[in-house]
Amino acid sequence: MNRSKTSAALLVGGQSTRMGAPKSALLIDGRALLEIAVAQVAPLANRIALVGRMDESTRAVKDRLAKALDTATLEDDPAFKGPLAGIVSVMESAPDANWLVLSCDMPTMSTDALRWLLDQHDPASPATVGALVGRDEIEPF
Repeated sequence: MNRSKTSAALLVGGQSTRMGAPKSALLIDGRALLEIAVAQVAPLANRIALVGRMDESTRAVKDRLAKALDTATLEDDPAFKGPLAGIVSVMESAPDANWLVLSCDMPTMSTDALRWLLDQHDPASPATVGALVGRDEIEPF
């Protein structure tokens, strides 16, 4: 895949009812999950969009990141719920872009794994998703 044309979308919204706090601002080793996700995708994308409803703590992380990196923000599409609301919003914002869509709460995802996923993409296919090893399930994020 031509990475100069790859855009990354990080889904930051969600109710976080089980966590009790927005996942994007949760800290691991002093870094917010959103910061970790941005660091993972930044080498692979020419632009990064943060997608979803942002509470105060997520906006604070975004503002910190904005000093070093240009990021756009998009609201979830109100016609949908869950991750699909963010994905639809991303696709509507730039339908011709090659989007790498990730959830912000995947701190063990590596840039190398994302690079591999991008390398697997067939331009004739509208999407590429991973499969869980040893299971008949896809892993959409």
